Amino acid sequence: MIGLLARLAGGPVLIIGLPAALVSGLSGQGCHLTAAAVALALILPPGVLAAWLVQRQEMSAYGRVAIVMLTSILRLVLGFGGGVALFFLCRHSLGWGPLCFWGWLLGAYLVTLTMETPVLVRLARSENGTNTRSRFPPLSSA
Repeated sequence: MIGLLARLAGGPVLIIGLPAALVSGLSGQGCHLTAAAVALALILPPGVLAAWLVQRQEMSAYGRVAIVMLTSILRLVLGFGGGVALFFLCRHSLGWGPLCFWGWLLGAYLVTLTMETPVLVRLARSENGTNTRSRFPPLSSA
């Protein structure tokens, strides 16, 4: 589970966090770093939940696909719905401009989606959520 969490959360945190820290440092405004951190906090949990459920549950392939679809809807609702709520509640106190916050939120969404897709496909294709190579015997070369 720790390896799965490192793959799903570590990549997006580095890919979004390092540029946000760099832009915040160069511009002298902390709004980029806080916007990126809030965006990752809104976007990451549904993806981790999807991978954990697909890995833990013994179910058919259709059940795994249903879990991935439901958590994708949850990611959209939580990520962008929560983003709208937080943007209108906190934008003045945290100094977020529309381009700053929504740019980091969209970037976090796209990066996490790109990083999670291969992991979820690998988990969904494996038997019972374990990382087996293939369910079918290899083709003979004769």
